[in-house]
Amino acid sequence: MSGAVVKRCVTLAELAERLRTTDLVPSQRPLLERTDERLAELAVAGVASVADLRARLEYMSSVPAVATVSGVDEDYLVLLRRAVRGFYPRPRPLRAFDWIGPESMAALASVGITDSEQLRLATRSGPVALAERSGVAVATIAELAELTDLVRVQWVNPSLARALVAAGYPSASALAAADPTELALALAAANERRRFFDATIGERDLGRIVDAAGYAD
Repeated sequence: MSGAVVKRCVTLAELAERLRTTDLVPSQRPLLERTDERLAELAVAGVASVADLRARLEYMSSVPAVATVSGVDEDYLVLLRRAVRGFYPRPRPLRAFDWIGPESMAALASVGITDSEQLRLATRSGPVALAERSGVAVATIAELAELTDLVRVQWVNPSLARALVAAGYPSASALAAADPTELALALAAANERRRFFDATIGERDLGRIVDAAGYAD
């Protein structure tokens, strides 16, 4: 299955709770209609977990077959597929962190590190071992370790991750504990100093990001 790996068996009941407690964008709010009933129908059809659901709905071409087997209508399944794929962002290629420089990227690639999830897993016990293996500076590896933890969160891209670190939120767990109002002020100040991105992120959208951070594995 492509995309980020679900590291524990997230149940359909947990998925239902996440849908109910997430501030869904307007296009996804139909997911709240008969949620428990529809997920129960999927369970009867053999979908035992979110990992199973992602596998069954990996391709759009799979949707009609799942609809036929489960009785859940195709429009709902398309929305559900989109929401669940968003909950688990794909690993980012390290080239997306382009400010690190091509030499460091090449050195990391030489030891098999080419995406954000590979680097995050390689630095769980700290940056030193990977720095020694790759020859990349410890400070660079430590910076990437923070950024690759943050890009696991829905809606957080590498540029936003840099801004979050500069604003004082260097990890998914720190982001999950943030107050959206305080986060908005800190992020705006950090972006004003260093211009990580041009857009303004509103407090409501930041609240969604904070909520999503609470689900990062």
